[in-house]
Amino acid sequence: MNPTIDGPNAPAGVWRVLRFTPMRDLLRGRVTGRLNVRAIIAAANLPAPLAELVRSVVTRSRLWRLEKADVALELVCHFAEGLDAGTSPVDLVDRFGDPVRAAKLIRRAKKRNRPIAWRAMARTA
Repeated sequence: MNPTIDGPNAPAGVWRVLRFTPMRDLLRGRVTGRLNVRAIIAAANLPAPLAELVRSVVTRSRLWRLEKADVALELVCHFAEGLDAGTSPVDLVDRFGDPVRAAKLIRRAKKRNRPIAWRAMARTA
């Protein structure tokens, strides 16, 4: 990874934003770039251990890009609330538990929220 091109402080060029924009947003004339998980984590300004934990859980969840962005937003909000409450980052990491197990549980929950047509197709295939 080239930090000047791919890092969290990289400029948000047109192609980068287009790459992380869902097709349904493009069809509506919106260029959002909302699927960029790295940008979501970087914008939250979390301490390094928490940012790495969020990145690890999101990567290990092996979900669709839109679902990964949702998980990243949820985890960032969860940890931001914990920091606002005065909890230290180390305590938040310890209380969160095993990231592998959390990723499995999150994956299972997110797969239950997928459309019924997709689940039917997946089960018949």
